Amino acid sequence: MIRTRVLPILLTGFSLVALAACGDKATDSTAAATPTASASATAAAAPTTSAAATPAAAAIDDKQLCENAKKANASMKAKLVETMTSGSTPAPSDFAKILTGLEKEMSAVAATGAPDSEVTAGLTAFAKEAGKAAAAADPASAADNPEFMKAGATLSAACGKAGVTVVF
Repeated sequence: MIRTRVLPILLTGFSLVALAACGDKATDSTAAATPTASASATAAAAPTTSAAATPAAAAIDDKQLCENAKKANASMKAKLVETMTSGSTPAPSDFAKILTGLEKEMSAVAATGAPDSEVTAGLTAFAKEAGKAAAAADPASAADNPEFMKAGATLSAACGKAGVTVVF
Protein backbone atom coordinates (compact mmCIF):
# COMPACT_ATOMS: atom_id res chain seq x y z
CA MET A 1 0.00 0.00 0.00
CA ILE A 2 2.78 2.42 0.86
CA ARG A 3 4.77 1.45 -2.23
CA THR A 4 1.82 2.41 -4.40
CA ARG A 5 1.90 5.84 -2.76
CA VAL A 6 5.64 6.25 -3.34
CA LEU A 7 5.55 5.18 -6.99
CA PRO A 8 3.38 8.13 -8.15
CA ILE A 9 5.61 10.52 -6.21
CA LEU A 10 8.71 9.08 -7.87
CA LEU A 11 7.09 9.18 -11.29
CA THR A 12 6.07 12.79 -10.68
CA GLY A 13 9.70 13.57 -9.88
CA PHE A 14 10.82 11.89 -13.10
CA SER A 15 8.23 13.88 -15.03
CA LEU A 16 9.51 17.12 -13.54
CA VAL A 17 13.06 16.19 -14.49
CA ALA A 18 11.92 15.38 -18.01
CA LEU A 19 10.13 18.72 -18.27
CA ALA A 20 13.17 20.53 -16.93
CA ALA A 21 15.24 18.84 -19.61
CA CYS A 22 13.00 20.42 -22.24
CA GLY A 23 14.33 23.88 -21.35
CA ASP A 24 16.98 25.92 -23.13
CA LYS A 25 19.63 23.23 -23.22
CA ALA A 26 17.59 20.13 -24.12
CA THR A 27 20.45 18.50 -26.01
CA ASP A 28 22.88 19.07 -23.12
CA SER A 29 20.44 17.59 -20.59
CA THR A 30 19.74 14.59 -22.80
CA ALA A 31 23.41 13.99 -23.43
CA ALA A 32 24.19 14.27 -19.74
CA ALA A 33 21.36 11.93 -18.76
CA THR A 34 22.24 9.17 -21.24
CA PRO A 35 25.56 7.90 -19.83
CA THR A 36 24.46 8.29 -16.22
CA ALA A 37 25.29 5.01 -14.52
CA SER A 38 29.02 4.67 -15.01
CA ALA A 39 29.91 8.22 -15.99
CA SER A 40 28.14 9.77 -13.00
CA ALA A 41 29.73 7.40 -10.54
CA THR A 42 33.14 8.18 -12.00
CA ALA A 43 32.51 11.94 -12.10
CA ALA A 44 31.22 11.99 -8.53
CA ALA A 45 34.05 9.80 -7.26
CA ALA A 46 36.80 11.87 -8.87
CA PRO A 47 36.24 15.06 -6.83
CA THR A 48 36.12 13.00 -3.64
CA THR A 49 39.48 11.42 -4.28
CA SER A 50 41.19 14.67 -5.18
CA ALA A 51 39.58 16.53 -2.28
CA ALA A 52 40.65 13.88 0.19
CA ALA A 53 44.18 13.77 -1.19
CA THR A 54 44.61 17.54 -1.17
CA PRO A 55 42.46 19.09 1.54
CA ALA A 56 44.08 22.47 0.99
CA ALA A 57 42.87 22.55 -2.62
CA ALA A 58 40.61 25.42 -3.56
CA ALA A 59 36.88 24.77 -3.33
CA ILE A 60 35.03 24.51 -6.59
CA ASP A 61 32.40 27.10 -7.43
CA ASP A 62 28.66 26.65 -6.87
CA LYS A 63 27.87 26.12 -10.54
CA GLN A 64 30.31 23.20 -10.79
CA LEU A 65 29.02 21.80 -7.48
CA CYS A 66 25.51 21.82 -8.92
CA GLU A 67 26.66 20.20 -12.17
CA ASN A 68 28.34 17.42 -10.18
CA ALA A 69 25.26 17.01 -7.97
CA LYS A 70 23.06 16.94 -11.07
CA LYS A 71 25.11 14.03 -12.44
CA ALA A 72 24.90 12.17 -9.13
CA ASN A 73 21.13 12.77 -9.02
CA ALA A 74 20.73 11.51 -12.60
CA SER A 75 22.70 8.39 -11.70
CA MET A 76 20.44 7.73 -8.72
CA LYS A 77 17.32 8.23 -10.81
CA ALA A 78 18.63 5.85 -13.49
CA LYS A 79 19.25 3.22 -10.80
CA LEU A 80 15.78 3.82 -9.39
CA VAL A 81 14.15 3.43 -12.81
CA GLU A 82 16.17 0.27 -13.41
CA THR A 83 15.02 -1.12 -10.06
CA MET A 84 11.38 -0.18 -10.64
CA THR A 85 11.32 -1.67 -14.15
CA SER A 86 13.24 -4.85 -13.34
CA GLY A 87 10.07 -6.94 -13.43
CA SER A 88 10.14 -7.88 -9.76
CA THR A 89 8.88 -6.01 -6.75
CA PRO A 90 11.71 -3.88 -5.35
CA ALA A 91 12.81 -4.85 -1.85
CA PRO A 92 13.51 -2.32 0.88
CA SER A 93 17.19 -3.21 0.55
CA ASP A 94 17.09 -2.05 -3.08
CA PHE A 95 15.88 1.38 -2.02
CA ALA A 96 18.37 1.47 0.86
CA LYS A 97 21.23 0.75 -1.55
CA ILE A 98 20.12 3.53 -3.92
CA LEU A 99 19.66 6.07 -1.12
CA THR A 100 22.98 5.13 0.49
CA GLY A 101 24.70 5.67 -2.85
CA LEU A 102 22.96 9.03 -3.19
CA GLU A 103 24.06 10.04 0.30
CA LYS A 104 27.68 9.13 -0.41
CA GLU A 105 27.77 10.88 -3.79
CA MET A 106 26.13 14.06 -2.52
CA SER A 107 28.42 14.12 0.53
CA ALA A 108 31.43 13.70 -1.75
CA VAL A 109 30.28 16.59 -3.94
CA ALA A 110 29.59 18.76 -0.86
CA ALA A 111 33.11 18.07 0.42
CA THR A 112 34.54 19.83 -2.64
CA GLY A 113 32.60 23.05 -2.08
CA ALA A 114 33.26 26.14 -0.02
CA PRO A 115 32.10 25.71 3.60
CA ASP A 116 30.10 28.96 3.51
CA SER A 117 28.35 28.15 0.22
CA GLU A 118 24.56 27.89 0.09
CA VAL A 119 24.93 25.00 -2.37
CA THR A 120 27.32 23.14 -0.06
CA ALA A 121 24.85 23.55 2.80
CA GLY A 122 22.02 22.29 0.58
CA LEU A 123 24.06 19.28 -0.55
CA THR A 124 24.92 18.43 3.03
CA ALA A 125 21.29 18.63 4.16
CA PHE A 126 20.11 16.60 1.17
CA ALA A 127 22.76 13.92 1.79
CA LYS A 128 21.77 13.78 5.47
CA GLU A 129 18.11 13.21 4.60
CA ALA A 130 19.04 10.51 2.06
CA GLY A 131 21.10 8.79 4.76
CA LYS A 132 18.21 8.92 7.22
CA ALA A 133 15.85 7.40 4.66
CA ALA A 134 18.39 4.71 3.73
CA ALA A 135 18.77 3.68 7.38
CA ALA A 136 15.01 3.27 7.91
CA ALA A 137 13.27 -0.10 7.92
CA ASP A 138 11.26 0.98 4.87
CA PRO A 139 13.51 3.39 2.93
CA ALA A 140 10.94 4.12 0.22
CA SER A 141 8.41 5.33 2.77
CA ALA A 142 11.07 7.15 4.77
CA ALA A 143 12.14 9.07 1.65
CA ASP A 144 8.57 10.31 1.30
CA ASN A 145 8.78 12.92 4.03
CA PRO A 146 8.53 16.71 4.18
CA GLU A 147 12.11 17.23 5.42
CA PHE A 148 13.60 15.30 2.50
CA MET A 149 11.41 17.20 0.03
CA LYS A 150 12.34 20.52 1.70
CA ALA A 151 16.06 19.68 1.48
CA GLY A 152 15.63 18.85 -2.21
CA ALA A 153 13.72 22.05 -2.90
CA THR A 154 16.32 24.12 -1.04
CA LEU A 155 19.14 22.51 -3.01
CA SER A 156 17.26 22.99 -6.29
CA ALA A 157 16.75 26.68 -5.49
CA ALA A 158 20.42 27.17 -4.56
CA CYS A 159 21.49 25.54 -7.81
CA GLY A 160 19.03 27.72 -9.72
CA LYS A 161 20.76 30.78 -8.25
CA ALA A 162 24.08 29.33 -9.43
CA GLY A 163 22.70 28.96 -12.97
CA VAL A 164 21.99 25.23 -12.99
CA THR A 165 18.42 24.01 -13.44
CA VAL A 166 17.86 20.75 -11.63
CA VAL A 167 15.12 19.21 -9.51
CA PHE A 168 16.19 17.17 -6.48
